[in-house]
Amino acid sequence: MCVTVVLPTFNEAEGLPRVVEELRAAGFDKILVVDGGSTDGTVEVAKSLGVVVVRQVGRGKGMALRTALMYVDTPYVAVLDADYTYPPSELKRLLALLRYYDLVLGARRGEMPLVYRVGNRVIGWFFNMLFGADLSDPLTGMYVARTEFLRRLYLEARGFDVEVDILAKALAEGGRVAEVPVSYRRRVGKKKLRPWHGFHIVGRIFSLAYRLNPALALFLFGVLLLVPGVALGAWVAYRLFYAGVPHYILGMGAFMLLLLGGLSLAMLPLAASLVRLQASVFRASRQLEPPGDGCLPPLEPEAPAAAQQPAAGPGEPETVFAQVGRGFVVAFMALLGAAAYFLGVGDVSTANRLAEWAYYALAGGVLSMLVDLALAERRGRGGTGGGPQP
Repeated sequence: MCVTVVLPTFNEAEGLPRVVEELRAAGFDKILVVDGGSTDGTVEVAKSLGVVVVRQVGRGKGMALRTALMYVDTPYVAVLDADYTYPPSELKRLLALLRYYDLVLGARRGEMPLVYRVGNRVIGWFFNMLFGADLSDPLTGMYVARTEFLRRLYLEARGFDVEVDILAKALAEGGRVAEVPVSYRRRVGKKKLRPWHGFHIVGRIFSLAYRLNPALALFLFGVLLLVPGVALGAWVAYRLFYAGVPHYILGMGAFMLLLLGGLSLAMLPLAASLVRLQASVFRASRQLEPPGDGCLPPLEPEAPAAAQQPAAGPGEPETVFAQVGRGFVVAFMALLGAAAYFLGVGDVSTANRLAEWAYYALAGGVLSMLVDLALAERRGRGGTGGGPQP
């Protein structure tokens, strides 16, 4: 196969032999080990295994991948952690989909410590929210790509944030991205990733979002103003209705926060649509070159139909319950903001009625969203896993 398997290493002498053995058993002979200054004999072990070894420029996993792209001379590249967590035999399922995609991720399914599982969920939620994707595991250490597409992204990440750097720029460039569930095993050797690295990754996500889509990032920041706006408005209402103490200036402040937050929320779909339109234009201007005969593994029987669907696009259309719930939430913010305004000008009676209607709207919104989540969970259980994930 015309694929180079890249193994970034840093003190992986214990797990590397097992990974190389499984790669060769799966039919992968072109293996490139990029070492980041190991002190446990990883380089010596790699050389004894007969694989190509290069010293990476700088330090960190991101620099390892950037160094690897200087040496890869095949049209396709596979990246795999050398700690034995990912079964190399599953690479063929990912590589087969490069007929239709630029980048295919291996979404982990298996053993993972609770703190890392929760961290992945939170980081994945942030990533999907900021980039309009629907990926279950954007931090996976197992993925395959078209080499030239990966080079064109001009990666900047130096450490464990390299995966979000790749994904964010791939989506912004209109890249075709898919993910396939893969097994995940307990690692061999000492773990390098620490929980605090998650904060650096989140920071990188926000930085990329601001640079690649500044309008969306600014509107999301504006939406966050709803939190202090609702809290301040609720406190002002409580002080007025239960203590009889009006706070006119604070009421106006709550109204302004709710107004800015509501406007930002209303503009979010437009900002997201502009980015998706740009990505669609890029995608339409590019034609995927078909692989050479026998270059990629054969597709699984059910893969071709699923592979032709865009994997990281806008997702399924909203249900009626989701639309109704969002309408109730917007009505709640508008009513609460109006109540804060009338409270600020001294019309307590009108403010009281508007606040009451606002809480009714909030209750309706919460109920509608709960129904929508229940239906979505039911649809998820009835789905068929195993293929490319949308």
